[in-house]
Amino acid sequence: MALGAVAVRSQTAVPVPTPPSYWPGYGPYGSYNSGMSFAGAISLPYAFNWDALGVSAELGGVWAGRHFFGGEVSYYGGDSRRYDVYNAGSYAGHFYSEQQVTTADFAYRYFAPLAGSGPYPPIAFYVGGSAGIGSVTYSNSGSAFGFHNDNVATFSGDLLAGFQFNPQPGVGLRLGYRYIYINDAWRFNQRVNLGSSAVEASIGFRF
Repeated sequence: MALGAVAVRSQTAVPVPTPPSYWPGYGPYGSYNSGMSFAGAISLPYAFNWDALGVSAELGGVWAGRHFFGGEVSYYGGDSRRYDVYNAGSYAGHFYSEQQVTTADFAYRYFAPLAGSGPYPPIAFYVGGSAGIGSVTYSNSGSAFGFHNDNVATFSGDLLAGFQFNPQPGVGLRLGYRYIYINDAWRFNQRVNLGSSAVEASIGFRF
């Protein structure tokens, strides 16, 4: 080697791994190791006992991809029904009435993955519940008869479970069961507890 020459050692560049092209999370609520995410969902439940189609909106945050905490507002409006009125066994008239249920609750959902991350969207099973306030009112028409319509806020709660399918990042589709409970509400001019089973379809999102 000539005096003053500098030896140069060749190095091979280490390739940077390509990020996966699939969505590695468990639904619209991020991956398992993620922190808090902004999330929500719109649901269309049908309450069998009330013969009422409802709409429900939830909004909040998700921690670690599995735990949703937030608020939920729901409304159920049943079909108008005819009620005949009798006095001492004699027909006295009739009226039409529609039951309307509104709830505002604090909600929690837990998502458990059933299919891991990969080239196909994952599937999750979810359970949850909510608790808050609710009211029941009746719109009466047809005659002077009708149900008691003076209602105040009372306790309400939901229990729910189902499955979530995730067709693309940030979007989830749900199909599940829900039980709705309203405590101490007016019905047939007396205070009663109202409850109904419901099936629901939902679309969720995450940012």
